[in-house]
Amino acid sequence: MQEFIARFSANASKSKQATSRKKQLEKITLDDIKPSSRKYPFIKFEPERPLGNDLVQVDKISKTIDGVKVLDNVSFTLRPGDKTAFVSRNDLITTTLMQF
Repeated sequence: MQEFIARFSANASKSKQATSRKKQLEKITLDDIKPSSRKYPFIKFEPERPLGNDLVQVDKISKTIDGVKVLDNVSFTLRPGDKTAFVSRNDLITTTLMQF
């Protein structure tokens, strides 16, 4: 609040807000401020089971859209720790692959 007051007290459009916050700040005592019980915000996800050797296995998939073959006999395996990027000149091909 102090930073807001110092920054905007001279600003014509924000001076009322700064004055209001200055009054609020004057009313606050140290006893009113209670320390948070949370030290750090944290979210943790636990897997139900450990990962296997193959996360994703695709074997010989093909797809034709409107008479045009966009995927032809595609095969690959993704394992834990693999870094993967799907790159194509045609966005329809990568979108179709992600829909499988």
